[in-house]
Amino acid sequence: MDSFFTSLSKRQTMMLLTAVTFGGQESMAALEHLPDEEGALLRHRAQEILQIPREKRLPAVVQELKRLMKDRRGQLWTADPERLAALLQRERGALVEVTLRALPGNMAEAVRGHLPASRVKLTREVRPQVLDIIRWKLEEALAREVAGQSAGFKFADVLNLQTRELLTVSDRLGARVLGPALAGLPEEELNGLLESLPPDLLQLASKSVAANAPRKLPEEDARAQITLHDGFTRLAGAIRSAGVQRLARACVAQSPEFAARMLEKHRGEFGHLVAKWVREERSRPTARGDGGRTDIVMDLERLAVRGLIERPVRLTAPPPRPSAVLPPPPGARKPAPAAPGARPEAPGA
Repeated sequence: MDSFFTSLSKRQTMMLLTAVTFGGQESMAALEHLPDEEGALLRHRAQEILQIPREKRLPAVVQELKRLMKDRRGQLWTADPERLAALLQRERGALVEVTLRALPGNMAEAVRGHLPASRVKLTREVRPQVLDIIRWKLEEALAREVAGQSAGFKFADVLNLQTRELLTVSDRLGARVLGPALAGLPEEELNGLLESLPPDLLQLASKSVAANAPRKLPEEDARAQITLHDGFTRLAGAIRSAGVQRLARACVAQSPEFAARMLEKHRGEFGHLVAKWVREERSRPTARGDGGRTDIVMDLERLAVRGLIERPVRLTAPPPRPSAVLPPPPGARKPAPAAPGARPEAPGA
């Protein structure tokens, strides 16, 4: 299911799943009210998901909804009870009790252990809409606390990205790689190839072709590069393949061990594609430079700004504890106090 949610933010993913789950084919009309590019992309993805047989589609959609909800409340559900208690101490007693009721039982009891005894007793149930707003505000407060822990990307963070996030990165890399080659094709043939692309890749490829028009490849070289990735048969797959090749090159440049860990982590279609290009890049002589790692890190930063991937969170090291002064062992003789007015003896005297 990762390919259905590539290049989508969490908001767009939730809209897509909601439309597919509750609207079915009728949801297409609702998505027409979105901006043109966003609406076209979500309608295309919805049509793809609805083509999956119902008995396979429903479990997959439910699993994705659960994952989104888990991510949404993961920060609150897994927070340190002491930190939550410190936030709640500044609130009124009634709000504290309502918030504790919105938390799981074990978490609520752990937080209550760090709070002073409360005299407030809730006499009626709180509406779910109110609980949602309280959770949302509490999540915002927690997010502000950990904002200082969010850091810029390093290339090593690629290893922690989900498959759908790596597909998003690969599509952008591939569009840039094949841009000069696509720009070198005759206009009529190019338009025919671009028509086969889904909305997101069409936008990426069109921008890349326009940007690379001044440095387009000769037609013969352009055809050779596109054929390398089987682009005349399926251009969408060629763009992704070219991007994964650049990603594999950067992984090999990082270290052979890093590339091996990437292969261990990712399976399926994406994993096979990574393995293919890692083998290819390992057989090539070592090139100068960083293997494209800097470009990938810059892409990660841009995608994080758009909400398409998650930023890494780096926990700061705790301050060093002061060294404890151990008492002398039992029976040890204490040094005799110096006589009044006596001068300390110089060492070595």
